[in-house]
Amino acid sequence: MRVVPLHDFRHGCVSILLALGVPPRTAMEIVGHSTIEMTMNVYGHVTLDEKRSALDKLGILFEGDE
Repeated sequence: MRVVPLHDFRHGCVSILLALGVPPRTAMEIVGHSTIEMTMNVYGHVTLDEKRSALDKLGILFEGDE
């Protein structure tokens, strides 16, 4: 079994909370950060699926403009 540093679970926790639609301020308070910048810029990671979903939504927006 691979050893995973406890700190890595914080990154995962924040990323999952944000992916679930939890407001960033709420995620910040859950993990005990003092600034929203720390939560969003250091701990909040965007998955490839989230990027694809956002670009799909953008594509749908422009589909009718052909």
